[in-house]
Amino acid sequence: MKTIGRIEKILLSRAFLWITGFFAFFWIVLRSGANPKRLAYPCQQTAFPIASAWAIAILPFFPRIIKFIIKNRTYFIFIIGFMVLAGFAYKFHDSANVPEQVSDLPVWINENSISDIYLYENIPLSKGSLAAGDASVPNEYLSDPAIDSLVYMMSLGEMPFFKTVVDTNGIVGRDDIVLLKCNFQRRHRLGTNTDRIKGIIWQILNHPEGFEGEILICDNEESQTSTASFLAGFNDYSNNSDDLEQSIVDVINTFKAKGYPIDYYAWDSLNTITCTEYNQGDLSDGYIFNQQSLTSYPKFQTSKGKYLSFKKGIWDNDLKKYNKENFTIINFPVLKAHGIAGATIALKNYIGVMNVTKEGMFSSFDDFHFNYCFSEYALVARELEIAWPDLNIIDATFVAIENNYDHRKKSVYQKTILASSDPVAASWYAAKYILTPVAKQPKLTNPDYINSKTNSYYTILGHWLNYLKDSTYFTVTKTESKISVYSLGNLPNSETSGTIENVLNNIRAFPNPFNERITISSNEFVNNLLAVNVLDINGEIVYSKEIMSNDINIEINMDYLAPGNYIIKIIIANKNKSLVTKIVKN
Repeated sequence: MKTIGRIEKILLSRAFLWITGFFAFFWIVLRSGANPKRLAYPCQQTAFPIASAWAIAILPFFPRIIKFIIKNRTYFIFIIGFMVLAGFAYKFHDSANVPEQVSDLPVWINENSISDIYLYENIPLSKGSLAAGDASVPNEYLSDPAIDSLVYMMSLGEMPFFKTVVDTNGIVGRDDIVLLKCNFQRRHRLGTNTDRIKGIIWQILNHPEGFEGEILICDNEESQTSTASFLAGFNDYSNNSDDLEQSIVDVINTFKAKGYPIDYYAWDSLNTITCTEYNQGDLSDGYIFNQQSLTSYPKFQTSKGKYLSFKKGIWDNDLKKYNKENFTIINFPVLKAHGIAGATIALKNYIGVMNVTKEGMFSSFDDFHFNYCFSEYALVARELEIAWPDLNIIDATFVAIENNYDHRKKSVYQKTILASSDPVAASWYAAKYILTPVAKQPKLTNPDYINSKTNSYYTILGHWLNYLKDSTYFTVTKTESKISVYSLGNLPNSETSGTIENVLNNIRAFPNPFNERITISSNEFVNNLLAVNVLDINGEIVYSKEIMSNDINIEINMDYLAPGNYIIKIIIANKNKSLVTKIVKN
């Protein structure tokens, strides 16, 4: 009895240290027990010394502590139960009670439209999580039904996602450096959905002609003062997905572990570095500033050793010239309300390209926002003018309806994603039809509600639109009669609505790679006249034949072809429809 008494005195005399150490240990186990890679996160690194010291210190007392716990088991059962509930509360605090808003969004086609929007609603759950961040994840977890659907819809319209020898006006080429400008400034539902990001990565990697470029995930968080703090956000906060344990770093690490050319670049690590362009002999990473326009943009070396300027493209230091043709920018914001700007959507996402920390550029936070970004000066629009995004994808899976900074505020499960080459049209549609119906302050988020308030989206989007129309050559609009909105139901070449799982897989080739003969299969072949064309990587037709098919399979003998990559395009005559896939000859 005396022994236990001494233990009680030791525990009570050092209560603060014991309790702090215990909770640090519990935090480590809770956050890293199922996912040890999180031990590298800054928050875990901070807790680890205290937790490990506590664990080492308590080992000699372990047998006696067991006796102490048994004696006071009622209290300890209560404490352990409370901690388990707290753990579950932490795990699900941002996903529980998320209301679901299911409604049909308006779609329409205008013959004289100048901007197209592709809309996919009712996003199904992801096929699996990448929270482990390693190569053991099966490949079927890498795709995303929403992105697959969106890419398919674009292929049916006038904006094909892939640039190929068949679709020369596509967006992503096989040799491109593809930069995804996402939004990772805030926690959880306030960041770009990582399920959607993994889906776009997987689509790019499965380019029909084979992908030999590089994918970069980038953002400048700005409000944090240190790179360590920002990387903490990159790791632990940017996990808006079906699985709240799946951060963007998990996604990137999974693809990297599988050997794919993908990485992320936290531009805030360049905030203190001022530099000049590559053609001025400066090969360093950093930010380039324009003192007259007050714009700025990053330049940096990629993981594969390429020199990349956000404004001018890929720098060839041997040829001393830039290549912008193979540099693709995908602007990928999350949809949310914003207290100052009304809404955060495609245009405002470019604030994360800028560096606003340079001394002397702006006198204060208010100066930057009210006098430059959101005023008639339209600094955000000037930033887009520097490097116009090739594609804008708006993640409206979960929509923050109150503000852009507090993840504890309510989000609505809108289950929607949309894409457009026009950031103004896409932002207007998302604000009007997806955000405003559920927003806490709809008069501030509605882009068509005439409002003189400086923080209304109507006012601020108008400033940005006016600058782009008056000072640039880009095609932009927020006029409904000049916009067409496509869904699966109203696309000219679409024969389906709702789910498109079957349509996405409506053609396959086997064996692939092949040696002499290859079989092409599709349910669409039956009782149809097919025009079969095979093109080499230069776009030259190397095989052409018309076939009347009575089966789902057609077999083609191409033993005379040289080994290499080819594109097979099959036109279904009576449907005015074409199916395209990549084939490889051994």
